[in-house]
Amino acid sequence: MSVEFHRAEVISQSNPSFAYYNEDLMNFIESKAPDNFAKLDYDGCGLLEIPVVVLRQAIGEVPLDFFNEDAGEKPEYADLGLDDDTIKSIKNDIENAEAQHNSYVTYYAW
Repeated sequence: MSVEFHRAEVISQSNPSFAYYNEDLMNFIESKAPDNFAKLDYDGCGLLEIPVVVLRQAIGEVPLDFFNEDAGEKPEYADLGLDDDTIKSIKNDIENAEAQHNSYVTYYAW
């Protein structure tokens, strides 16, 4: 079974932004926002609210040590090997969230 993540606008289907089988991305998001995955049911379905900053870190726009005041002069960035379509979808999700003045993107996974 494949679980896809769709930005939740009005619980209607949009094109999937990314899929559950992208292990590097899923592990990254879970490491940065672990409480979100507890909200999914046993099939991995449900609503997730992922902070915009975590998504920006995942696509390499924001350094991993963004919140660390003791960070060195050469910041590290995530390199999750995401394909261009996934990066474009996540950027679109971020733009939509920010246009609505949200600091997170809500995804409906099913």
